[in-house]
Amino acid sequence: MTEMATRAKDIAKSIKIPLIADADTGYGNLLNVKRTVEEYEQIGVSAIHIEDQVFPKKCGHFEGKQLISMEEHGEKLKSALNARKSEGFGIIARTNAASVLGIDEAIKRAKYYQECGVNAILLIHLKVKKTSRNLGRR
Repeated sequence: MTEMATRAKDIAKSIKIPLIADADTGYGNLLNVKRTVEEYEQIGVSAIHIEDQVFPKKCGHFEGKQLISMEEHGEKLKSALNARKSEGFGIIARTNAASVLGIDEAIKRAKYYQECGVNAILLIHLKVKKTSRNLGRR
């Protein structure tokens, strides 16, 4: 996490627009998630997204990804929301469920993460254009 935060800090200092950073899985358990939020918020990042893969994770483009439960990820997201100093620091729930468990599970997770209070949802690896067009209806 330290190396990623250092790069994000360098980028945040060199641009005049908000920076959203990839915080992987929050780099571990609830304590790691808390530390991740504190670090990224302190260095000037505007928002982070935290994904629902097991830790350590695989690159999202590779096969064989494994996900933690929806409830466990919800706890991580709540920990992240509670760790931030400012409500202006965005917490984005990222899910790889569409490619691992199917679109219905991805939508179920997105709704649950919204209930947890996140600022945005990031659905990864939607494979069909028709699927993404129909998401708004669900």
